[in-house]
Amino acid sequence: MAPGATASQAKLFRPDVVLNSKPSSLATETLVAQIIPDNTLGNEQSTVLNTQEQNRISGGAIQGPNLFHSFEEFNINTGQHVYFANPDHIETILSRVTGSNISEIDGLLGVDGTANLFLLNPNGISFGPNAQLDIRGSFTAILRTELGD
Repeated sequence: MAPGATASQAKLFRPDVVLNSKPSSLATETLVAQIIPDNTLGNEQSTVLNTQEQNRISGGAIQGPNLFHSFEEFNINTGQHVYFANPDHIETILSRVTGSNISEIDGLLGVDGTANLFLLNPNGISFGPNAQLDIRGSFTAILRTELGD
């Protein structure tokens, strides 16, 4: 649960869904948890603070009520807790994955505040049996970033 949230405020959700737009050979491989920011946001790069209890994602590019993050890799292992920082005026957090791998989520993914969270990975997003969401806003996973045939 996000720091400062009560059990009645937080929405914990256990998705049993695999969202994948491309075939993956990762089903038989063990992934090492990785949340690696890329360099596409220039001086407004995302930062990941790793502690024993949780990983906290902060920084990013702010445009009005929106906060943008960009990652080369975004994976959460079983037992790992990852929270996005939510500055007071931010209503929507948009996070994209620019690398070539599917995102494997098998731990807890949350937002510290009430912002809506979008996670975009055109290679797919897999939610394992231990995946949980701790998000008081809405959560949207997007697999393709372009429309076409």
